[in-house]
Amino acid sequence: MPDEKKKIGRPLGSTTTEGWIKKSHIFRPSVLARIEQVLKAEELSRAAFVNRAIERELKRVEKLHARRQREGI
Repeated sequence: MPDEKKKIGRPLGSTTTEGWIKKSHIFRPSVLARIEQVLKAEELSRAAFVNRAIERELKRVEKLHARRQREGI
């Protein structure tokens, strides 16, 4: 138990984005907060990229549907 009180921060899990960080490494709260901030920004960036791709595909399908209706297919 005394060892648990000495630990600062918490271990960060390993995912593809966080693969360079060792699971067993303990970070100071300020460092951990910055890492999480960067990872959150990357996640939002990926989400925005996916949303733009979905919007492009939706526009393409809408144009195709409109063309088919005009042509009576």
